[in-house]
Amino acid sequence: MDVVLMVRNAGAMTDYSTQLSVIPAGRRVSRELALCRPGNVFIADGNHGAVAVNHKGFMHVDVLWQSSNLVLITFPPSARVFKQERRFQSVIVNYGN
Repeated sequence: MDVVLMVRNAGAMTDYSTQLSVIPAGRRVSRELALCRPGNVFIADGNHGAVAVNHKGFMHVDVLWQSSNLVLITFPPSARVFKQERRFQSVIVNYGN
């Protein structure tokens, strides 16, 4: 499995959101579909400026595969989280700040 990290901009009245999806490894079609859909495991934004984002709108997020079916996602504690799934298919997702 792979993790795709993406940023979304829903318009002038909203913050950029950082999103992650778990997808089958090595499949270009899966990666392209993931980029067209909301993140399937994690969605958060900068909480109205409480979290710094880069020039592309990404907040700092670390993704660390701890084994073939266990991933650790670390993100700023001040982020406003909208989605935080603990599992996607056979992959267990842990979070840290």
